[in-house]
Amino acid sequence: MSVFTSKDYPDYTDDGKYKVIGTRPIRHDGVDKVTGAAMYGGDVSLPGLLFGKVLRSPHPHAKILSIDTSEALKLDGVRAVATADDLVEVVDKLSNIGETTVNVREIAKNSLASDKVLYTGHAVAAVCATNPHIAEEALDLIKVEYEVLQPVVDVRKAMADDAPLLDENRTTRELGEDSGKKSNIASHNQHAMGDLDQGFAAADVVVEREFDTATVHQGYIEPHNCTVWWKKDGTVTVWVSTQGPFEIRSQVAEVLDLPVSKVKVMPCEIGGGFGGKFPIYMEPAAAIMSHKTGQPVKMLMSRTEVFQATGPAPGSYMKVKMGVKNDGTITAAHAYMAYEAGAYPGSAVGAGAACILAPYNIANVTIDAYDVVVNKPKSSAYRAPGAPNAAFASESVIDELAEKIGMDPMELRLKNACHEGTRRADGTVFGKIGCIETFQAAKDSDHYKSNLAGANRGRGVAGGFWFNGGGMSSAAISVNDNGTINLNEGSVDIGGSRASMAMIVAETLGLTADDINPSIPDTSSIGYTGGTGGSRVTYATGHACYNAAEDVKAEMCMRAARQLEVEEGQVEYQDGSFVCSSDASKTLTFKEVAASQGSTGGPITGKGSVNAGGAGNAFAVNVVDVEVDPETGKVEILRFTAVQDVGKAIHPSYVEGQIQGGVVQGIGWALSEGYFYGEDGSMANPTFLDYRMPTCFDVPRIETILVEVANPASPHGIRGVGEVPLVPPMAAIANAIHNAVGSRMGELPMSPDKIIAALQDAQLSEAAG
Repeated sequence: MSVFTSKDYPDYTDDGKYKVIGTRPIRHDGVDKVTGAAMYGGDVSLPGLLFGKVLRSPHPHAKILSIDTSEALKLDGVRAVATADDLVEVVDKLSNIGETTVNVREIAKNSLASDKVLYTGHAVAAVCATNPHIAEEALDLIKVEYEVLQPVVDVRKAMADDAPLLDENRTTRELGEDSGKKSNIASHNQHAMGDLDQGFAAADVVVEREFDTATVHQGYIEPHNCTVWWKKDGTVTVWVSTQGPFEIRSQVAEVLDLPVSKVKVMPCEIGGGFGGKFPIYMEPAAAIMSHKTGQPVKMLMSRTEVFQATGPAPGSYMKVKMGVKNDGTITAAHAYMAYEAGAYPGSAVGAGAACILAPYNIANVTIDAYDVVVNKPKSSAYRAPGAPNAAFASESVIDELAEKIGMDPMELRLKNACHEGTRRADGTVFGKIGCIETFQAAKDSDHYKSNLAGANRGRGVAGGFWFNGGGMSSAAISVNDNGTINLNEGSVDIGGSRASMAMIVAETLGLTADDINPSIPDTSSIGYTGGTGGSRVTYATGHACYNAAEDVKAEMCMRAARQLEVEEGQVEYQDGSFVCSSDASKTLTFKEVAASQGSTGGPITGKGSVNAGGAGNAFAVNVVDVEVDPETGKVEILRFTAVQDVGKAIHPSYVEGQIQGGVVQGIGWALSEGYFYGEDGSMANPTFLDYRMPTCFDVPRIETILVEVANPASPHGIRGVGEVPLVPPMAAIANAIHNAVGSRMGELPMSPDKIIAALQDAQLSEAAG
């Protein structure tokens, strides 16, 4: 195990084991992105391009009685319209779209509403024209007659027996079986082990708390966009900003009832996603209108559309009860979790249920998880989907347990930390993990050992867990005659994965990162590769790139043997040279073998593919200092240290950046971010002006500590790093606020008004007591 801090920005080469891995080369796409040369979805321009716009529902819940598009079609410049009537009736089946599983029929209904609208902003119709202004004008000419229904936007109200039903035919799946009961509760699942009653009976202290978290958006800067061209030969090409080009291909093919071989997805550069750019939204409407006109159709969302009509992270209600002995042994835990799925089932409550207690070895556990539909946009993934909500609840209760038995909060976590062989409540048994090492590194940090002085200041800690993903990835390499490498790999680059893939190939072949030219082709030009999500890319696609590089190395050893006129098995690759094992004087450089490929057998290529299991789980621990203004309720973050087991930091700068970015998003989730809905079910803050994300003025310099506990399933020990940084911040900040002013916060965001209310409640309770 290794532990590194970011203060001096060191390399992480394992004392010379690696020459490229663990260093900090400049990213290959950096110049294009900072000069504006990179092509994003909004930059796509094609011959005969038409521009599409979407008519969206002004009501959160209503029946569609009729849609009349005739006047819109008469407007000069309008070329086509699309409604749900243009879509084929797709089958009722599940489809995987990266980090979540969705129903194909519901994907279609979400893209163009048929019988009902289920949230403000639900797409009802679309129109395309020769310019976007005409298309916008045409929307006003589409007449829709609604029967307005009562909305429900609160998860607990939606669960009530007398709540308005979003789908009159939906019945609850209770522990895997159809209950036959009509309800907004799509499903109830449970994880259980041990004897809960016995566990609580053995406890000296029991704490039970309730928690509410608001719906939050991922906050990516680039709005959703797509350009679709349904050509005369029956093929459909999609240019799109997405995390999962193959997932987009599958969804488009399913909704349009086409074979996947007829759909090609061209992934553009992506201006952020964080899990929110896996689903399709405008693509079916664009495809329909392209089919009608024979021309490509381009559609871009406004920021308001992004907030009102795309998938945020779910709001939630949770109740957590835990018991502990005076010696610090946690004896039992029960978690009740109800997550908003939005308009259609499929919230991340299942993942949240598996994560909520995962960092700890607790013998007696029951976790009840409810997936609940409400009149909000269909929820989507957001960095470790489901886990941040869950950790806010569990880590707050663990902190209170430590306070009540008089134990240091980090010591309590260390005493109960999971380890290799620990069984989670969902039945999974941990392999080699770095949970204890991560808590210990946080405890040993300069930050945790430092004194915090001053009125209304407090320190909080919290831990977090994420599974990390594996799955299928592909890579292909061709060797240029000057000894450089062309690398094709299928993972969209959000956080610097081009550089990481290039570094893995360079390390394997004894080259420099600059010798590798990485690119991300379309779905027809590379083998299937799972989307950029689930913290899977560096682990799974990195492994595919490693396999491709090993394939090239083996081929070049054979080519070198031909050049050296020795037996093929007698050549080895050592430190960038091909050496004859029986005569060390016979050597060739990589460039020499590359230059002669035409005379030794033709182009040198390699390929690699994996279906990676054994993804190393990720653990993170936060230490945060805050100062609370008791008059205004404003919280200032004074210092923040994020500790994480990263397995092996391929490019340390991008690992640190992922961690720091997750922390910043966590600060926003904790203190200011959230969807606000009126009594009529409409969203009150669908712009960045009113949806308050943190800026550089709101966050301090975030210190990182990288713990490296190698993942044995990876050739380099890699664990995913991109998601778990968002799991602990909200709980750590809540615990720091309590340490500062004595009030336990149970609702996110912990905005100034809520903190003032909590302080006033504490004063009233103190006066009454």
